[in-house]
Amino acid sequence: MSITGIYRHFKGNYYEVLGEAINDSKETLVFYRQMYEPFGFWLRPKDMFFEKKDTEQGKVERFIKIGESSENIMGKIDVRSLRIRHSEKEEIYQIRSWKEEDGSFEVSKIE
Repeated sequence: MSITGIYRHFKGNYYEVLGEAINDSKETLVFYRQMYEPFGFWLRPKDMFFEKKDTEQGKVERFIKIGESSENIMGKIDVRSLRIRHSEKEEIYQIRSWKEEDGSFEVSKIE
């Protein structure tokens, strides 16, 4: 089952999941972009992306899928030029390889 699609964060913003990524230490990450300015690209550990958060209303999913993507954004940009921020660390990554057929990425930290 593909994780790609449009998601709503529990605080209300919208994001597009572009696929799964594996970094140099073999951690599985979700590769996504925010759908509002500045339209940045992000990585977040997969377990954390799909975890439930404690809120005043009780436990809620951090991100909930609300639909499918309507266009292939990755086919319109130079993926190797992207600089991708890790949501939990002060690290910047770049795409090392991309398998379009299954939406998987390999990423490396920029030194």
